[in-house]
Amino acid sequence: MQKKLTAVLIVLVLSAALIGCDTDIGPEKDGSGDTYSTQQRNSSIEYSIYMNKQIVVFANQLNARVTAVNNMKKSYYSDEAEMAKQSLKTLKETRDEVDVTYPSVGQDENRLTTLKAMDTTLHDFEEYIKALEAGNDVSGYIDIFMNDYNQLTGLANLYNQ
Repeated sequence: MQKKLTAVLIVLVLSAALIGCDTDIGPEKDGSGDTYSTQQRNSSIEYSIYMNKQIVVFANQLNARVTAVNNMKKSYYSDEAEMAKQSLKTLKETRDEVDVTYPSVGQDENRLTTLKAMDTTLHDFEEYIKALEAGNDVSGYIDIFMNDYNQLTGLANLYNQ
């Protein structure tokens, strides 16, 4: 009897552990944008650290692409389009996590501003990839990506109050 009870208990624990394992963190499919994956607001310090970490992800990807575009003046990178696609994937995942994280009290508007800046960066990355795939000159993207970088890193200061 005890072996059966142990076996049932193991099955229940494993079932509970597997529920939701393939669920991605991201915004609602209907685009309502008012559902969070967290149930309570973060403290100001927690949210500041979290948002700055997410902005650093964007800043690092932008820096990598600026360096690549700058280096393409001297030589051609055959895999730059693939690298940019990987960067875009990372940025989309990061943006989706920000979208569903409940901000701290008083940070709702700053969160929306940051999401808008992230969306601009995503759009610029998509245009950059199209230009790469079409074989167009992408040297102008240095300025575009630097503008995105400056906008996002400037927004990071909003969370240091």
